[in-house]
Amino acid sequence: MDNEQPHQELVKCVVVGDTAVGKTRLICARACNKHVSLSQLMTTHVPTVWAIDQYRIYKDVLERSWEVVDGVNVSLRLWDTFGDHEKDRRFAYGRSDVVLLCFSITNPISLRNCGAMWYPEIRRFCPNTPILLVGCKNDLRYMYRDETYLNYCKDRSPFIRAPRKSDLVMPDQGRALAHEFGIYYYETSVFTYYGVNEVFENAIRAALIARRQQRFWMTNLKRVQRPLLQ
Repeated sequence: MDNEQPHQELVKCVVVGDTAVGKTRLICARACNKHVSLSQLMTTHVPTVWAIDQYRIYKDVLERSWEVVDGVNVSLRLWDTFGDHEKDRRFAYGRSDVVLLCFSITNPISLRNCGAMWYPEIRRFCPNTPILLVGCKNDLRYMYRDETYLNYCKDRSPFIRAPRKSDLVMPDQGRALAHEFGIYYYETSVFTYYGVNEVFENAIRAALIARRQQRFWMTNLKRVQRPLLQ
């Protein structure tokens, strides 16, 4: 990787999950400090993937990858994936340090797929890599009853349906699946920025702890804490 700082730990974080759950926007929120407006949230989903070479092309993106976690200098490299291209994901999993398994809080099927499809796939390619379960679009759990938001949905398009309470995944459901697999659970919102920095900081912790177990002689990793509960 280009332009690394001395004594810096490189952490590769792969982000996976169903199409349209919010993976790319979560990555852009962290990598580009990109905040999303309500009108952007309401646009029709177009499958996209955030290019890893942006760390090489854009200096500001590279600089935002640098972070100090528990006294350790880290460069966090985020790898986006398509939800329906297994061949591309297989390449992305290679030499990963941590995986974020994402679902949408407004799509219970995407949570079920985390257990039925995504977790087994991750473990097939990354048997020992730490995984964090991430519920995206946390803001919509509360906005479904907001009059301003509901009116915006009606005015925007007759084809856009505001989330209903029956669509929502509750925190206990996400925590239950995470507990089943022995992994940590976090929720995020790129609209309010809730949990964005928190999830990536704890992903770094999970990666560094796994690295410390393999390289016990690395003194710079001794102070790294376990991921903090949200």
